[in-house]
Amino acid sequence: MKLSHFIEANFNKILEEWDQFALTLFPQNVHVSARELRDHAREILMELSKDMETAQSDQQQAGKSKGEEAKSSDALSSASVHGTERQHSGFSLPELAAEFRALRATVLRMWLPKIPALTEQIAHDMVRFNEAIDQALAESVATYTAQNTRARDTFLDILGHNLRSPLMGIRRSAKVLQKTGVTAEAAG
Repeated sequence: MKLSHFIEANFNKILEEWDQFALTLFPQNVHVSARELRDHAREILMELSKDMETAQSDQQQAGKSKGEEAKSSDALSSASVHGTERQHSGFSLPELAAEFRALRATVLRMWLPKIPALTEQIAHDMVRFNEAIDQALAESVATYTAQNTRARDTFLDILGHNLRSPLMGIRRSAKVLQKTGVTAEAAG
């Protein structure tokens, strides 16, 4: 059975494993909804399967392995949106990467026992699957990092703005106190 067909036929089993692993990444005292756990998992799997079924030349495959794949549309992939959502949920970058590592391991662990013999097609499917997972991870990390940078910059902007007014008052008071002839009673 082709790996892409296996993924499509076993969505629910794969997603249940995703849920179990993702749940371990949240603190034990935090209740997490199924939506938060799966957060685009089904769409990511569908995109992986579709990617594996899409024909690509050797040149496209080489470019993709170097991160040079051109997107066919301006829409963000599910993996990209997943990266942003996980950053908003407080996940760390290693935890985000762990989800994709676990997804890869889960799919291959479930699929390989169903394979009677290693054929050229099976090897090709594994290569394409690994390329697709790596691409999804790269997209997710890129949007996670961009969101993290935006959040940091916003925080620094707010901090700078909130500190500017009190610091300006202190600076003006210090200049007044530095002037000769100003007594403590006159400054106070």
